[in-house]
Amino acid sequence: MPQTLVDRELTSQLEAMERTLNRQGLKLERYLEYVGKTIDQWVEEQRPDAEDRLKVDLVLAEFARREGLEPSDEDVITYLESRRTRTTT
Repeated sequence: MPQTLVDRELTSQLEAMERTLNRQGLKLERYLEYVGKTIDQWVEEQRPDAEDRLKVDLVLAEFARREGLEPSDEDVITYLESRRTRTTT
């Protein structure tokens, strides 16, 4: 698994966690201080999970490609709307 891809996944995950914490009125630095970790420690702890998620994503993408599976525009819109609803609550 290319490390740049894993690093990008970890950055995305960290940014998502930071947004979630901010919505709850917390700062990422304060959260990490509370759990007793640095950003580097958190990243290294999360690396195996990020690699696993990427492997699953790659396998699913290849399966979908081989099977000719592609969501309809309606499926994409429904999914995006459900994600928007989930992130605003």
